Amino acid sequence: MKTPVSQYFDSIADDYGHRYDAIERPYHSYLHQQRLRIAARDIDFAGQRILDIGAGTGPVYDLVTQQIADPDYFACDISAEMLAQSRIPPQQRAVGDITEVIPPHAAFDLIFMLGVSTYLSPEAWNSVLARVATLLAPEGRFIVSFTNPRCLDWHVRTMIRRVWRGKGVLGQSFQTFAYLPDVATPPLRLHRADWYNASLTPINTLLPNLSLRVAMWADQHLPQCLRSLCCADIVAVYRR
Repeated sequence: MKTPVSQYFDSIADDYGHRYDAIERPYHSYLHQQRLRIAARDIDFAGQRILDIGAGTGPVYDLVTQQIADPDYFACDISAEMLAQSRIPPQQRAVGDITEVIPPHAAFDLIFMLGVSTYLSPEAWNSVLARVATLLAPEGRFIVSFTNPRCLDWHVRTMIRRVWRGKGVLGQSFQTFAYLPDVATPPLRLHRADWYNASLTPINTLLPNLSLRVAMWADQHLPQCLRSLCCADIVAVYRR
């Protein structure tokens, strides 16, 4: 059964690639690539069994195949139309929630979940976390992105959602969520967390080039003690 979230992503799938075009949307393109760079830092994909939860149009698959031609990779996503826009081979992808999909391996060395937790209620997050705990191999890595609830941007976006309906995620009726890295529970343990995306809605849309310069400066120079307050997004890596 389709959910409001899956229906939304089905509806924007045809145009989704343009949202991260480096010329048309430089700030969003940088943000998208920065998340991938942080998520894949220090990872050698060779010989790894890889699961991609919420694969969308396949940015993780594209990244992996830049390093190895035929990866042991499997993806799922609740949006059939988003997967259809990807280069992921049909036999290596499935439509559905990870709590329902049966992957080809009992355990994976790397599990990615980027851009998904924002749409998961605490109950749904706990269900996904329990499923991941059964699928992650010993010493495997679970790499997940979060929206940062401490950041001013999250509070501004929350206020906008209360009064406005229109295009984009902010204009949708479904609820979104923000989490801190300590949200995971045993047997998963936090290995590292990186805060990034120093920005403020709607400035990052109205003034994308200025927002790009600010984000790039922050990535290089913002003190670690300020990142948890100034950066809108987090990539966390957990190990079993």
